[in-house]
Amino acid sequence: MKFIIITISVAISLILLLLNFLFFDNNSIILVVSILCLVFPYLFYRSMLAGKIRKLDESFTDFLLDLGSIMETKISLIQALESVSKRDYGTLTEYIKKLNTEISWGTPFLDAFVKIGKATKSKLVDKSISVIVSTFVSGGDLKKVFYAIGHHTEEMMKIKDRIRSRGRVATSTCYVIFFCLLFTVFIIRTTFLPTFTEMGVGVEGMDTLIFHLLIIQSAFAGLVVGQMAENSIFTGVKHSAVLLVITILVFGVLL
Repeated sequence: MKFIIITISVAISLILLLLNFLFFDNNSIILVVSILCLVFPYLFYRSMLAGKIRKLDESFTDFLLDLGSIMETKISLIQALESVSKRDYGTLTEYIKKLNTEISWGTPFLDAFVKIGKATKSKLVDKSISVIVSTFVSGGDLKKVFYAIGHHTEEMMKIKDRIRSRGRVATSTCYVIFFCLLFTVFIIRTTFLPTFTEMGVGVEGMDTLIFHLLIIQSAFAGLVVGQMAENSIFTGVKHSAVLLVITILVFGVLL
């Protein structure tokens, strides 16, 4: 899936660049659109994947706590897994059912658990399973480990939610500032520049200059938003892409 998205994005971007070079005399807007076509599909794919992993992490917390609770009744780990595999854990359900099936077919517990941890592509799940496997090998009390990791991941998710909530405030602030800039540019472009032209003041090339300034502002403002909101360059690139789309729409339609 990832390879297909990247291949299609590169192909579309190259076609737009070629058309721009042959027929549009290197138009700045088409150049930016070709760059967006290159990065936007992959950013969308990464966002979908990140959302899936976030749901997996939340469900994994419930899974561990339920597993520890069932094992309190003195039943075996295999029986506990069979019991929880019948419950609904959202996107994690298919992995739990697969884990239970592999163990019932005779796959060693450690191998099955590690395999499922890798399949989820979640760092939180993978690290938690590493601790569980180490405890299993050393002969520790698994139900206590399930409870401990479950409560730990629960706290981690709460912390992430608080950080995400604060990040939304920072994101909203940056977007308001950006729209204020767009409004200011709109006033300058529609009010002052025509007046200067009527007065005989040369303003040739100002449209191109304004557009390039907005593009630079969009790119770097997005990176700042990503760093402030989630301390992530990837998130910053995503916001940059959104601001670039807004800039193109405003400049192309209103200006």
